[in-house]
Amino acid sequence: MLKGKKVLLRPMKQEDIVRQHEFNQDPELYALDSTYPRVSPLESAQAFYESRAKFDENIAPFAIEAEGKYIGYCSLMDLKNRHGARFVAYVRLCERRYQHVGRCARNGFKRGDHSAAEPQPNDKQ
Repeated sequence: MLKGKKVLLRPMKQEDIVRQHEFNQDPELYALDSTYPRVSPLESAQAFYESRAKFDENIAPFAIEAEGKYIGYCSLMDLKNRHGARFVAYVRLCERRYQHVGRCARNGFKRGDHSAAEPQPNDKQ
């Protein structure tokens, strides 16, 4: 687990399934993945949980918790990158009241703006 001032990154829990299922019903969240909105059965949330719960040495999945509630998920991926230390971070804040806040929002980044993830000239390689 990783604990910050406002959020906790922790393993997914069985009780996150129902909340993830609620998030899966939000058509705007599908737009973040560039997929068409659709009805998502509870089994989809169950399968998502199961995929996050099993060990994979190439990915480190976390649930994001704020104020004691599951609000989304994130992952560090490509951990076995053969080129060295670079990896990909993926964050999905499903709870609307937590979207568009934080460092990226303060720096003017908007939904879908991937420039924050691109290496900048002053980034350490």
